[in-house]
Amino acid sequence: MFARYNTQVWPAQWLLLAVGLAAVGVLFTKASSRERVASAAIGLLWIWVGAIYHLGYFTTINPAAYVFGVLSIAEGLLFVWSAGADKLHLSWMGPSKWVGGALATYSLAIYPLLNVVLGHEFPAVPTFGLPCPTTILTLGILWWLRGQFTRVLAVIPILWSGIGGSAAFSLGVPQDLGLLVAGLVSLGLLRRRVSHPEEASRE
Repeated sequence: MFARYNTQVWPAQWLLLAVGLAAVGVLFTKASSRERVASAAIGLLWIWVGAIYHLGYFTTINPAAYVFGVLSIAEGLLFVWSAGADKLHLSWMGPSKWVGGALATYSLAIYPLLNVVLGHEFPAVPTFGLPCPTTILTLGILWWLRGQFTRVLAVIPILWSGIGGSAAFSLGVPQDLGLLVAGLVSLGLLRRRVSHPEEASRE
């Protein structure tokens, strides 16, 4: 399935990676619209994951992918809406910047490197723009953003970290162990923001 997807959408993988890098890179600028740009970029990635991967490919081997596709598109639309509504704001305080940075680095650099180290050859590899690396990047960026709406945006990625993380065992994709770690770590962040909503708006 990965091989068919990668062959048929090529070279979209490079564009998707550029979108992911832009979502991270813009947050390190002083642009007044940086949070909105990053949110919109992540939203577009989730819409791709839902509409193209889940509904277009994953449904051929797993009927549950119809649900995954709808949820992914919903996540993407929520990010796009939050960008237009200016709901999210950057925060580098505390450990958030380091956790977010570690997850973003894993998704964009370490994950594809592990493909090579583990002997997974293109096109039969999970490339950026597929659910797992996209989810890891999303959770990383959510560690950098504050605002009560981050609680809503974190739910679907955390759920997928548990579902998709099973691929580390069932499909022999050990790099997806990072997805499980990202989900567990971010679950703690979500719990804190639910228990202390006032911190979500100022942390």
